[in-house]
Amino acid sequence: MKDAFWLALLLKMSISAAVVIVVSIIVERARPILGAMIMTLPIASGPNFAYLAFEHGPSFLQASALAGLPANAATALFIIIYATLAQRAGLAFSLGAAAVGWGTGVFLLSHSVWTLTGALALNIVVYTGSILFGKRLAACKIQKSTRFEATDVAVRAGTVAILVAIVLVTGQLAGPGAAGFAALAPIVLTSLALILHRRIGGPGMAAVMIQRLPGLMGFAAALTVLYLAAEALGSAAALMLALVSSIVWNGSIVLMQWPRKRNPRRSC
Repeated sequence: MKDAFWLALLLKMSISAAVVIVVSIIVERARPILGAMIMTLPIASGPNFAYLAFEHGPSFLQASALAGLPANAATALFIIIYATLAQRAGLAFSLGAAAVGWGTGVFLLSHSVWTLTGALALNIVVYTGSILFGKRLAACKIQKSTRFEATDVAVRAGTVAILVAIVLVTGQLAGPGAAGFAALAPIVLTSLALILHRRIGGPGMAAVMIQRLPGLMGFAAALTVLYLAAEALGSAAALMLALVSSIVWNGSIVLMQWPRKRNPRRSC
């Protein structure tokens, strides 16, 4: 590859890392309910799709969005495996098994031919089942602080930068399908587990992971918007509409979860 590609790649990695740092600072200063909404936005995957659109155009973006839908469903499998094992097992085993489960799911799904209807139906079924199954895994009150320190932010920024490199190189070498799968790799969730598992315990971290499921289900809607609008409206408009759909979805979740009298949770 030419030197210009590598220089552009380093620039994009740096921009994405900077976005994560800024967002992390905002979340730390915001109220918890607003912070939760911000953290479930496509902070990592969104820029990756923007870079793919900039380099390859609307058709590539559309194909990557379609490929991203099955990969998004596989992320629910990652969360459920981790959350189930983290109740009693350590970080390495729980995270390793979740990664293997995600990889296996992606491998199997990537060998199928997906239509938009089929991929969207897959997400609806998988996330509905995962949310229902995960309720008992998230039924605990986190006692220890989940506030991020400076080193934690650096870990998250670094993992996002690595994901950018993986997605863009994959797009160059393997095409839109592989890039779409790579863009949805749960590397940010992995960094979250690396930071918080030992700090708040396995059951506590399981609850944090399960709380991400509704937001990730909404990302399936954003990918659908991206697929439908990419060629019809162009990459820029499609990306903006997908972002708006994510904001509306997450805002709705926050409003439904607005603090109210609830049943007490067990301590983690």
